[in-house]
Amino acid sequence: MALYQPLSPARSDGMRDQSTATNTFQPLAAVKQPRTKYRLLTATEVPLWYAHNSFLLTGYRPVTRSIRLCLESLRYLHNETVNIYSHLVPAGIAVISNGVFHLYFRHRYPTASWADQLAFHVYLCTSILCFGISSIYHTLLCHSEDYVKLWALLDYVAIIFQTLGSFISGIYVSFYCEPGLQKLYWTMVSSPPLLFSSALFYGLLSSFSS
Repeated sequence: MALYQPLSPARSDGMRDQSTATNTFQPLAAVKQPRTKYRLLTATEVPLWYAHNSFLLTGYRPVTRSIRLCLESLRYLHNETVNIYSHLVPAGIAVISNGVFHLYFRHRYPTASWADQLAFHVYLCTSILCFGISSIYHTLLCHSEDYVKLWALLDYVAIIFQTLGSFISGIYVSFYCEPGLQKLYWTMVSSPPLLFSSALFYGLLSSFSS
């Protein structure tokens, strides 16, 4: 999840000046960087929008403005490696689980209704969406400020949809014999997240258009 906590007030050029860095960051040169043939940067060498976590002092990838170079960073260690793979691996597991459940229902319960199967697949699909988008966000974090804003928003929206997916499945099972209550609770649970997501998208479009 994106947390924007600038280390210092924004400068006009969006970069920190090494000569004016506070004493807190003076020892950074002595801090060990991850071993890699690619040069990684310290927090004082990257833009404010990139160094959003004041506790991450080293291991930053250079700003690339290239999707290809962002993807190449999957091959070496940096300060987003754990964030990327801790979301990418669960996304892959959810994809496999979706296929396993489909085959399971097909062979074990061939007469199961599409709604019964959908109760499982909704949560797994929203999990794929959530973890997949989050891994993309962390991968493209070194692309550009516009990409960070876009994918951070999509990350938040995907989290909302995964939460919504868990409620949809749970309500379906809990009120299986009460279709009226199912629809009531689905409406109550889904309306606020959908409105909030719409507001986020509207805010994003407004910021880009301005």
